[in-house]
Amino acid sequence: MLGWSEEPEVAIHREVAEELGIQVVETGPLVIRHRRRPRRMEYYFSLGLRSGVTPESVAPASPEIEEVRWFDVDDLPRLERRPGNTSEVLPMLLARRFPERFPAPTDILDR
Repeated sequence: MLGWSEEPEVAIHREVAEELGIQVVETGPLVIRHRRRPRRMEYYFSLGLRSGVTPESVAPASPEIEEVRWFDVDDLPRLERRPGNTSEVLPMLLARRFPERFPAPTDILDR
């Protein structure tokens, strides 16, 4: 959650450190989505592990996280699709990060 007057870029690094006990780096452009209903702005970050951090070293560092798992981008599990959750935006994020592998959805920004 964003702290008072905290920038989203600062908050994401703090939250990952608090929840997983690791440092990350931004690996792609920030995606900002303006929603009409409910009225809010959503920030989506493409993150990677900072040099020296291995996937095996990542573990829950907070009681809010039950499990950490890694997936190849071509073998992502199916997410439950509900209005307002990340599954709606994931196709856009994948298209921006891996344009040669994922076609850009045409309707995602019209919502």
